[in-house]
Amino acid sequence: MIGRRLKTIVLAGGPGINMRPLSDGIPKVLLKVAGKSIIDYPLSSLKETGITDITVVISDKMVEEYIESKWGRSLDISIVYQEKKGIEEAIKVGIEASNVRENVMIVYGDVITSTNAYSVVLDAYLSTNVDGVVLTVPLGQYETYGIILWENGLLKKIVEKPVTPQESSMAVGGVFILPVDIRDHFERGHTITEALNIMARERKIISAFWSGIWIDVGFPWDILEANRLILRQIRESRISSRATIENTAVIKGPIVVEDNAYIDHYAVIKGPAYIGPNTFIGMGSFIREFTSVEEGAVIGAHAEARRCSLQPESSIGSSAFIGDTVVGYKASIGPNVVTLNVLPSGVKISRVTPIRVRGKSIAKLGGIIGTEAKVGAGSILYPGAVIRAYSWIPPLSIIEREEL
Repeated sequence: MIGRRLKTIVLAGGPGINMRPLSDGIPKVLLKVAGKSIIDYPLSSLKETGITDITVVISDKMVEEYIESKWGRSLDISIVYQEKKGIEEAIKVGIEASNVRENVMIVYGDVITSTNAYSVVLDAYLSTNVDGVVLTVPLGQYETYGIILWENGLLKKIVEKPVTPQESSMAVGGVFILPVDIRDHFERGHTITEALNIMARERKIISAFWSGIWIDVGFPWDILEANRLILRQIRESRISSRATIENTAVIKGPIVVEDNAYIDHYAVIKGPAYIGPNTFIGMGSFIREFTSVEEGAVIGAHAEARRCSLQPESSIGSSAFIGDTVVGYKASIGPNVVTLNVLPSGVKISRVTPIRVRGKSIAKLGGIIGTEAKVGAGSILYPGAVIRAYSWIPPLSIIEREEL
């Protein structure tokens, strides 16, 4: 019962600068991963854990409207706006609004993980006599995370975004239970990392280790990895009785097909994949594994998509090929557009993990197409090309990679 009463703050504000051009005009936490908004993942996990007293800190009216319509009836949610920037301000505002007096659970709203990860944190707190708990996750890359160093089972220090390898490969997992007076450190001008390091010297803060599904969706290409992690959990197909699938279409592997989706003749879908509501999959098209086609998106005839995310109401023209690409909200790719997706040897992009193909290490990333951008017919996008939101790319253009 103590865990159920534990007040929780979910951080869902901030401009999402690193998610641009996808977050231009669309709050980052409302971007879609396998049919759900990013913010749905922590909120649904908290509900399943039994935690329902939640304060969500936001900075955009769209997020407030979405949360109230989606979660207002099933969770005891209060919404509070942060006027100043920074995660420290968000936590401070959340603590003040929730009127919490002792310990509080703090959750990053852009972290996608299993419900069991929250249970691990809660169980560690309830079963030990400690002042705080930090979820920790193992990572292969360390440059964009806070790395945790431990001593005798207790938090010793957090090194924020180190430029050199550390003695630990454990990163901050974005779920905490901490003393409420952490806000006092923020009022003295300390960052969250500095505050945690000070508290580590004065309090008993332990780790709750989690090695299952986990991703911090901080960059556009993280959506592709998030899709992969979520879609590989599908064990069997779930096809809505209200979807239309023509009898010559081929469905192979586990897929989800939502209401009012239409899959035309001779289309091939190779799962795991997600086909959202009110989508259109054209004749002879090929949807390959780890692709999510979100609500209202359109894929033209004979087009191919592999390991892609089509955000709501986006479209791909006929005979186009997109691989390892994120197509933003209401963005459109014209007919015969090709995205090249094998990064040149020696090019390293944070959080893009190389894969082994026939004994070789290959890193893949296609295009990042911003909100409501339009790519003209016959264009070629080099690996890692970024199309800015609301921009128009003339037909037959060649777009080279930007520095990412």
